[in-house]
Parts: sequence; structure tokens; C-alpha cells
Amino acid sequence: LVLSLENNSPIPDVTYADVLKVVKTRKKKRSCDIHGISSYLLNQLPDNYSHFMERLYLNRFMTILEDKGLIPESQSGFLPGRRLQTRILLF
Repeated sequence: LVLSLENNSPIPDVTYADVLKVVKTRKKKRSCDIHGISSYLLNQLPDNYSHFMERLYLNRFMTILEDKGLIPESQSGFLPGRRLQTRILLF
């Protein structure tokens, strides 16, 4: 089977072994992992992307903690609407 392009130049026949040989001899970029994904991908994202992902993670994590009852009602610090000053005034 010989295929030809529009310019009538034939494409040479190759075997599967020839293709594998070429693929194995090609060197991967050192900056890529085993799947060919760059480890520096996060450096190419916009600055606000990491902030966005942090907010998503925090919201999901807080929902899980509250659903499981792992945050006691007496917890004052570092939670919205639960300031220490407000707790002192309630007593």
C-alpha cells in the first residue's frame, strides 16, 4: 500500500518496529514527568488562580468539618462570626 500526497510524492512504507524504534530514541524533556506534563504548570497559571483554588478548598474543608461536627460551638478564633470579643461579651 503506497499513499500519495497532492504533490504525488509517495509516502514510504514503515513497519511497527520502525515506529517503536523512533519513539524510543526520542528523549523526553527533563521538565516533564512520566506523563509528559510540565512540573512548572502552576507557574504559568494566573496569579488569582491559586487564590481561587485556596478559597474553594477552604470552603469545602470547612463544610466537611462542620458537617462532621469536628468544630465545637465554643471555638472562637479563626472562624467568621466567632470572634473572641463577642464570646466574652456574651458571658
